[in-house]
Amino acid sequence: MPGRIHPKSLPRYTASPVEPRVYEAMRAALPDGWEGWHSLRFAYGPSRLLKEIDFVVLVPRRGLFLIEVKGGQWTREDGQWFHDGRRCGADGPLEQVLDAQSKLRHELAAQLGVDAVPNTQPVLLFPDVHSAQRPTGSDLEGRVLTGHDLPHLQLVLESLARTFFDHERPELPWPRVAQVLHRLWGETWTPALSAGKRVEIRERELVALDRDQLAVLQLFESNPRVFVHGGAGTGKTLLAREVARRWSTADAPALVLCWTRALGSALRADGLDAHGVREYALAMVRQAGLEPAVGGDSSAFRDDDWDLVVLQAETDALPMIRGVARPLVVDEAQDFRPSDWSFVRALAGESLWVFGDDAQRFWSDRSAPDDLDLFRVNLTEAYRCPRAIQAFVDAHGGRDDAPAEPSEALQVVATDEPLEAIGRQLGKWLAQGVDPGDVAVLTLAGRDSSALVRRDAIGSVHVVSADDAAADRHVVLDTFLRFKGLERPLVIVAELDRVRSGYDVRMRIAASRATVGLVVVASPSTIASDARLRARRDD
Repeated sequence: MPGRIHPKSLPRYTASPVEPRVYEAMRAALPDGWEGWHSLRFAYGPSRLLKEIDFVVLVPRRGLFLIEVKGGQWTREDGQWFHDGRRCGADGPLEQVLDAQSKLRHELAAQLGVDAVPNTQPVLLFPDVHSAQRPTGSDLEGRVLTGHDLPHLQLVLESLARTFFDHERPELPWPRVAQVLHRLWGETWTPALSAGKRVEIRERELVALDRDQLAVLQLFESNPRVFVHGGAGTGKTLLAREVARRWSTADAPALVLCWTRALGSALRADGLDAHGVREYALAMVRQAGLEPAVGGDSSAFRDDDWDLVVLQAETDALPMIRGVARPLVVDEAQDFRPSDWSFVRALAGESLWVFGDDAQRFWSDRSAPDDLDLFRVNLTEAYRCPRAIQAFVDAHGGRDDAPAEPSEALQVVATDEPLEAIGRQLGKWLAQGVDPGDVAVLTLAGRDSSALVRRDAIGSVHVVSADDAAADRHVVLDTFLRFKGLERPLVIVAELDRVRSGYDVRMRIAASRATVGLVVVASPSTIASDARLRARRDD
């Protein structure tokens, strides 16, 4: 996963003239998997006094850099700090960051537990000092960066990590560390309701696991075989990620199998060994040096073709390359075919967690088998979608009493020019500070009947498919089915009039992908024929 810094596009407001420059260098240079926060302000102690650290950088599975940025000319002479020739007294830059470090560690210990606080290392950065010469003194050795280092910041940071974090600490709850830091950084209130702000706020709200999810995770240590059932938006994939991370070691990562190739790609980008079940079977056949049972381009395979390939992986390839059985996590269980389940049984050892939702089953003849000997639990609280969107989802799931309350989270747009309407909506969101990677346009039609999915742009906005390698940086345009298991803050649903069957389940799957805002684009006649759309039409 590429390195990322918060905020994503602009630095936080600061009176410092140099921090924005450092932010831009940091945004371009954070190594893969690293995460940074600009201007992390937090309250500490019984009086909840405020403290700020200019930049906090998380080095995955190793530790935290706490970076104090100071503009102007700085020197240390006779053990004293001088700024632009003036003595600073006891409150020098190193002393400031050491004080902040102490208070941050105390705050992290309160939220994570003393034994879960990672290694923290203070670093000083003087962007206006352009010198490769480093100060002496063991307290500063290796901890001082200058403007000379900014053009090479990635290499410099990686070198610092090797110096100060010389070994991994896989026993620490690293995802939780990131969550706590993000919550500390993001505790703010704003009345702004632009799409960009709503995405930012909702992103922070969705970081932490809720009570139901934490209760399920309590089963982890004592129950190696579990089936987790939950409706759309209850956090199944979030839990699947967490279970896979807890099972994984550096030498033996857990295996995650899902139905859609796009979800597999997204989970791999998150550091997991994840694959679409059929693509994994085909890769295993090739790894064993076998010729696939079906020739040609796999994108043209039909279900019967895939059945042959999956059977070949199970019966021929697996015995040739089987090692120690790895923990296995299955997501989107409701869409696996019987051949896929036979493959899962052959792969699974003692450790198997399965996640699924029959209400999102697109094919009526598919379901998870009953003979897997799994302890079953249910997630009941749908937290992903705002209330208005969840009510719209429920209305397509047989809930006649689902309210149609007005909300900026949900719009139904009547138009006979859907492409223009979608383009206008994309332009509006992007102008409000929305990142393209936070938007998906989903058609309810299949790929063969859609007039949208083969486009590479809508207006001036570049679009990619859900399984594109650059999907996290661009607006996704794809079918609802290929986007199953994924989510985006902002979703546009279109081509309702091209649906011939299964309309409700298609809409339920597509609409439940949105965590902040949903726009349904439809013709006036389509809206007039559906009371659920009429009640929510944006007039």
